[in-house]
Amino acid sequence: MNSVSLDSSLVIYLVALILIIIIMYKLGCTIWASLLFGFIIALIILIIIYPPSQINPWTANYESNSSIYLLILFLTPIYVTIYVLFRAWNDRRPCVKDCGCPNITIKNN
Repeated sequence: MNSVSLDSSLVIYLVALILIIIIMYKLGCTIWASLLFGFIIALIILIIIYPPSQINPWTANYESNSSIYLLILFLTPIYVTIYVLFRAWNDRRPCVKDCGCPNITIKNN
């Protein structure tokens, strides 16, 4: 069995998340990219320290820490998916002459 409790695991998750966000932001990433990187790395740490298989399904509805743990497991992939879809939508090739793109202005030098 694991020697780390769920309470300790959530504290480690929170500390890792805050440290990673601060470090990534200081390195020049946007706050959203820092959040994304922090959530992913902290989630990996949390799952390694306290795997989801250790949660007792009979008490998960009554313990707030179990609910927080399951909320983290549920919301992190949603944030990652939304961020990736947003970045993929905005990552477009530049228009070239005669490509049929609307609102294109070609400057003649």
